[in-house]
Amino acid sequence: MHGIIPGTESRMKFVLLILAAGLTAGVKAQGQVPSKPTLTTPAASDPAVLFKQGEAALNRNDLETAERSFRAVLANDAQAVGAYANLGVVYMRRKQWTRALEMLRQAERLAPSLAGVRLNIGLVY
Repeated sequence: MHGIIPGTESRMKFVLLILAAGLTAGVKAQGQVPSKPTLTTPAASDPAVLFKQGEAALNRNDLETAERSFRAVLANDAQAVGAYANLGVVYMRRKQWTRALEMLRQAERLAPSLAGVRLNIGLVY
């Protein structure tokens, strides 16, 4: 995928990847995880690459990198449900409940049928 994810079908695949990331957040990735990714690589503006970097950072509990990556995804695509959902997880881990709820509510507005988002909203409360 290059650039902003167009079309509904591509967006749904992106959302499913994001959901999978949210459901596995906190579980250490198996195998070798690259050291702290940088956002200065040529593909750094590709939302899919940024999202993967954020997902890997979230799995390592590198919340600063995860937040930066998911914010960069949103800068490219303000409708990226998974970036909002995973920012909610970042803020939940930091116990920043108001910010977590803001991100999760935005994810819920964009994709009201995603059960994982509603679960996390419940956990915030």
